[in-house]
Amino acid sequence: MFWRKSATQTENLLEYLANAQQEQQLKSKRQIAQTAVVDEKNAELATATRRLENLLSDALAQDSCIDLDSLKKTPRIPAFNKQKPVRRGYLPKPPSGFASLLPWKRRAYDRLYEAAEAKYRKDRRAYDEAQDKHEKRVAQERVEIEEHNREIERFKQDFDAGVPKEIENYFTLVLEKSAYPAGFPNGTAVISAVDTETLRIDFTLPAIDVIPGAKAYAYDKIRDAITQTAMPQKQRRSLYAAVLAQISLRAIHEVFTADRTNKINSVIFVGYVDGRNPSTGQPGRFCLVALNVTRQHFDRLDLRRVEPRACLSGLNGRLSSEPDQMLAVPPMMRDDYQDATVADEPDIHYFKQRISELEGKIQTQGAQIADLNTKLAARRDKNGELASTLRDKQAVIADLESNLEAHRDRIAELVPDLRDEKERNAELFARIQEQRERIAELESPIEARKDAVAEPESQPPEEPDDTKPIEAFGEIAAGSELSEAAAFTPIASDSGDDGVGGAPIPPRQPEQQANQSIAKPDLFEVMSVFIEARGRYVDYIGAGLSKEHINRLVRDGRLERHRFHTYKLRATLAGNIWYRERSEHGASPIEESEESLSERAPAVEAPVTLRSLLLGEADEDVAESSAAEGPASQPTDEGELTLEMPVLTEPTERATLIEIIGRPHSDSARLLALMMKSGWRSNEDALQPAFPDEFVNVIVDEINERAFDSIGENLIYEEGGYLIGHEDYCQDLESIFALPVYQHLRHR
Repeated sequence: MFWRKSATQTENLLEYLANAQQEQQLKSKRQIAQTAVVDEKNAELATATRRLENLLSDALAQDSCIDLDSLKKTPRIPAFNKQKPVRRGYLPKPPSGFASLLPWKRRAYDRLYEAAEAKYRKDRRAYDEAQDKHEKRVAQERVEIEEHNREIERFKQDFDAGVPKEIENYFTLVLEKSAYPAGFPNGTAVISAVDTETLRIDFTLPAIDVIPGAKAYAYDKIRDAITQTAMPQKQRRSLYAAVLAQISLRAIHEVFTADRTNKINSVIFVGYVDGRNPSTGQPGRFCLVALNVTRQHFDRLDLRRVEPRACLSGLNGRLSSEPDQMLAVPPMMRDDYQDATVADEPDIHYFKQRISELEGKIQTQGAQIADLNTKLAARRDKNGELASTLRDKQAVIADLESNLEAHRDRIAELVPDLRDEKERNAELFARIQEQRERIAELESPIEARKDAVAEPESQPPEEPDDTKPIEAFGEIAAGSELSEAAAFTPIASDSGDDGVGGAPIPPRQPEQQANQSIAKPDLFEVMSVFIEARGRYVDYIGAGLSKEHINRLVRDGRLERHRFHTYKLRATLAGNIWYRERSEHGASPIEESEESLSERAPAVEAPVTLRSLLLGEADEDVAESSAAEGPASQPTDEGELTLEMPVLTEPTERATLIEIIGRPHSDSARLLALMMKSGWRSNEDALQPAFPDEFVNVIVDEINERAFDSIGENLIYEEGGYLIGHEDYCQDLESIFALPVYQHLRHR
């Protein structure tokens, strides 16, 4: 009782330890995966931030000039790959010799000739149409390319001549060629020439959404969640302002760099953002950057070392102090780069409008501050409640930790007991094994004595009384596999008396032995046929060999039959050795007695296959043919009765199906029996539970492989996810499964 209780506790403890270890492993894998995700997010965040910070420096390494000749296209004429049809390749071969004189052959040739002519004409028309279409497409493409190249050449000439429209188009291409990160608006620049030397750029700037809202990501192991640290609003606003300043300097740098002929002397840059005014809630287009600079001033700058916002301020540019709040600045005029003071009336009106907007914004922010104070007081009360709850939770955690330590101590105490219990179990198993060996030693002499007592004395077999056929058959065939048809096969005799009713009366055993002339076969010559085959199977019927010779060599173990075709045999290792010894001594087996042959090569019974057993039991035609060939039993020199299985010259269709089914207890027989019960249509998933150690598709492949080798087609095929039996063989299979040898499959 104590041993069972200790074993139960040990089993529970091991299960607990295994579950704890599995949970710890899963938790570790989860932490590693989440840490990898966090690292990937942080890397993406760092890359995005670095690209925003280096907008200007990345553009300095690129040449923004566009070679207008590179915009021209070169015609690429696709090759016409279709092969021209040849008439003689379509015409059929005319009949020759005697076939040309047969009317039906001529009529068949005429029909083929007309069909070939029609197909040739159709293919020739299709070829001509495809060739015309290809030529038209090539001509059209050439015209389009030539027209495009003329437009590029005209555009180049107008740009060199200083046409304002072409100047605008050229610098639009320059700014559209510039690559910005994802999230920036497309079609960012609208360029207009103020005069022949001044260019105005109305640039669409990105909103503050292009700045990441997160500063970093982290993995919280306690909550098993990925958290993010928000970027402070001040830092986000500063980065956004730096991005706007870099965009303005980058656009002006690309324009001056692309102007290799110095057609532009000054650039007016105005940057707009499409958004919604936070103070009014109305959508609009707000100017956040304005700059007017000449080439002379801009060429003095070292853009690799400048701070974008400070550089913009040094060029008397205007940058919104709160670009995230859509706080607009007045656009630049033509001469604003010379005087940064605001003295004209439009600027005064603008600042009055901005003052009113700021006052409304201040009032709104005052109301927001009062609301925040109220929320802050409520949050403080909530924090007090949470602090009290936290203290209670901490006390519960302390209790759980103490219980956990107690459990750990208990586990540490049970581990030595577990080891001792394992050692005691090992000792018990060793003692049990010793007792079993002792019992086996004691039983062996007892069994030997039982065998000695039960062993019957060898008595000479009594000769059956052939005057009583029924009793004689019972004495001869008792315990043997002799079929009834073979037992009652007429035995030839020298007497002309056919008995009562014309039926031949079998002679007595001594008379039969005296009348029969048993000639020893020339086995050496028969064996030479199989030795010369060098391990290949030989059809003994096609080779003209005697069936009696073959059966004798099979019984002596010198030949073995084919697995599926009993009329095919090959030499065994013992047969090769026997033949080699006979060849070396120059002797022939015809001079040897049966005793010497049995001494040199022990007799081996012919292999009794499942096919022969089933055919002997179920196929009456095969039994009758075997009985007609000769007696199924043959008396030997010692007077014993030797049974010989019938040899089929050709495997019947039913025998072939039996060979495909396999042994009665095989997986293939069980699978076919289950399909027969389901009407020869079943799902693979429904059959799989019956074969826990094998896959159904593997068994089906084995059955179909044997079937294809024997009958030239599959026995089971798959259609619509179901396994279906071949309808030509289902009825034969059902009749085979009705045999007694398959009874265990019908009742499962």
